[in-house]
Amino acid sequence: MTTPPASTTADADAVARAYTRLSDFLRARGERDGARDALERAVTERADDPQRHFALAHFLERCNLVDAAGVAAAEGLRLAPRHPELSLVMARVDRRRGRLADALSTLERIDVPGLPSRVARAITFERGHVRDGLEDVDGAWADYVAGNALAAAEVRALRIDPERFLARAFPDPDEWAPSAAAGPDAGGQPVFLVGFPRSGTTLIEQILDSHPDIHTLSEIPAVQALHDDVAARADGQTVLDVSPVDAERLRAQYWHTIGGGPGMSTARVVIDKLPLNIVHLPLIHRVFPGARILFAQRHPLDVCLSCFTQDFELNAAMANFTSLEATAQLYARVMAIWQTYATRCAPQVHVIRYERLVTDFESEVRMALDFLGVGWHDGVRDFAAHARARGEIQTPSYHQVVQPLHDRSIGRWRPYARHLAGVRDRLVPIAESFGYTDAWSGA
Repeated sequence: MTTPPASTTADADAVARAYTRLSDFLRARGERDGARDALERAVTERADDPQRHFALAHFLERCNLVDAAGVAAAEGLRLAPRHPELSLVMARVDRRRGRLADALSTLERIDVPGLPSRVARAITFERGHVRDGLEDVDGAWADYVAGNALAAAEVRALRIDPERFLARAFPDPDEWAPSAAAGPDAGGQPVFLVGFPRSGTTLIEQILDSHPDIHTLSEIPAVQALHDDVAARADGQTVLDVSPVDAERLRAQYWHTIGGGPGMSTARVVIDKLPLNIVHLPLIHRVFPGARILFAQRHPLDVCLSCFTQDFELNAAMANFTSLEATAQLYARVMAIWQTYATRCAPQVHVIRYERLVTDFESEVRMALDFLGVGWHDGVRDFAAHARARGEIQTPSYHQVVQPLHDRSIGRWRPYARHLAGVRDRLVPIAESFGYTDAWSGA
């Protein structure tokens, strides 16, 4: 009897790659447990490969399984003590456990020069977050500036044009008017949750999705697809030219993109959450006349500071955040779009103010639920547990929305006031127009 040949490293590597591809597929479908199992099998096949341990540790940390992520990262670091990406995951785990000194020590041991830009950028921003937690404001700011310099270089290398975001067939706000296009009543339409990145939209999404009568769609670019359809018209059509027939076609396209129709779930309310859909409100108004809008509002200085200090995936919109001045400029332009829309199109709008949400939770949530036409449900109080159960959250707030409510992010800009002085004149008037009466005092 012939003994079968022993499996080779090459065989094991091929199997591990197959399990990793399976994990990527399951992650895209939102199947967290299956994706985790596939990554663990990849590690079993190539237990000697630090990169397999990194893939598992990174996924677990993104899914807010912090203890498991720490175990996986430690296993990988035993094989490769100076592995930069495993060190990054371990630093994130330590930061989330409150071990800030350990996190900083780990990050400072990483030899950043020579690393791929994406990795160097992530390490630099994480170092800033840790120093921010240690109240080393100037040190954190230096890291955020350095991280954004790396991001800006990558933007240039990829030939991403930040100006392109607001230059794609958007109508002149002076021409906006209420829509004449026919459509279903508001009860048969999605609700759109908009605002600006880092305004609390992910927190609001998780709270509302905890209600059994509400289903939220997170970061699906369905409205952007409608905009691209309109912008591609050879006759130069803008959203102001959308006819009732066009609106009907675009509505069908929208429901197809998100994977169903108004009855796509048992929920009574479907909420489409994508903050920068705010720039598409004229199109939304044409395609879904009478649609309800939830607007997430937060102090402009906190918003812009938070955008500047995040390591975003780079695209035409996020590329603006590599500069503090460009961040403030984009914020001002987007808020001008919002204010024009809100005054000229008479939409059904409800404002959820971040500062009230975290300090007077029940009152603020009750008002939002009343606006949506659903009653109070105690499940919304358990939004953090609900968020943990949902698995991987695809926004920079993934690790914040699984925490109990706190007010530590209110006025986060104040320690950084000296660094924000250059955008003060652009942002303070907007803050005052939103009713923030103490917009800059003491700075």
